[in-house]
Amino acid sequence: MVPCLRPEAVQGNTVTQAIYHHRHAGTPVAEVNPGLFPPETGPLHVDGKWFRHEDGSLAQIRDTSMFLLFLRYCRGEDITPDLRWMRAFGFNSARVFGPLPWIETPDYRMADFDFVKFDAFCVVMQEWGLFINFSLGHMPGDYTTFHGAINEIARVRWALNFLEHVNEPHVGKKPRPIEDFLPYAQSPRPSAYGYYAELLDDDADEFPRVAHFGTVHTKRDTAWYRRFRSAQEGQDEQDIPWWCNEPAKMTEPGFVYPGGKNNPDTTPREVAWYTGGCHLWCSASTFHSEEGKWGRAPQPGMLQYEDAESVRDNVFLRIDPTWQTGAYNNSENHDSPVDDVTHHGRDIWTYTSLHEHRALSIRFGPVPLKAINGWRIVDAWGPKHAPETFAILER
Repeated sequence: MVPCLRPEAVQGNTVTQAIYHHRHAGTPVAEVNPGLFPPETGPLHVDGKWFRHEDGSLAQIRDTSMFLLFLRYCRGEDITPDLRWMRAFGFNSARVFGPLPWIETPDYRMADFDFVKFDAFCVVMQEWGLFINFSLGHMPGDYTTFHGAINEIARVRWALNFLEHVNEPHVGKKPRPIEDFLPYAQSPRPSAYGYYAELLDDDADEFPRVAHFGTVHTKRDTAWYRRFRSAQEGQDEQDIPWWCNEPAKMTEPGFVYPGGKNNPDTTPREVAWYTGGCHLWCSASTFHSEEGKWGRAPQPGMLQYEDAESVRDNVFLRIDPTWQTGAYNNSENHDSPVDDVTHHGRDIWTYTSLHEHRALSIRFGPVPLKAINGWRIVDAWGPKHAPETFAILER
């Protein structure tokens, strides 16, 4: 087991002193892959509905599940190939879990959490230009000291930019996101309580309480790929960012998992539609996969790898952050720039980020987009088996 700094020993400046010693002992500089985009270099902040860089420019958080990445680091595993994959595919954030009660993680409990190694992990992530989307609460316990120490690290490590109090607080025995996490009242980084169950109720007339931003695990039914609207609606209602941070999980054909998506003919296009929908108005999205659950990058030949390629090619490389500020529009609106269609007797959902002289439309069905109302398509593309379901238009 890795050396640990037990919570009962974290008193006064113990954590600060240990981290200070680590910093001045010297940290090897990680090999930095050039990546699909420039590396991140500093913290983001919340500005209304969006996250922004320190210079005020709009940010796009391209997150991927890497739940056990820190645990693998603690176990001495080489995570360099996984970080290189993230950079090469355009991801700039890893969703990492804090201590877990899983039977597969006997060495990852509250009592064994190594704050010094976690600080070193944050240093590694910064050297690779990557953010950490850290989910803290996963089991009952007294988190006051634990979260105080995490806050202390977050103040000096910009990579630890996003903090979620509790993962799925409405499921199982979990801490109370607000009452048990008072240290986060003065969080040095944007934080979320983790509440969202109300958003999944179509008849709900109230939205959940939030901190700096909201998180939601959207429904994983057959129409999962257009459920990003839960985040868009929460964002418009509360005027803060909302993040679809754990949608349906990408898995392999034959892998049985409730809500898992593993159809080689449809899943690559659906995950591109879903992620693209998030990027129409939101600052963040998460690519969720079975490999990511274990903190590993998908490998070539896996459907999960192809799914990530579909997201990279159709969303990350095509949709820049400026589209976030557009007005919400769908194909049923009278001023829609694209046509409204049905396919095999059912409605096809189409959404548009509408600006004065330009628009970005995504059709959530395998029917090419057609411009109307004086608009013209200047660029069209799409994932496998769904060409021209993404389009940029002008007028």
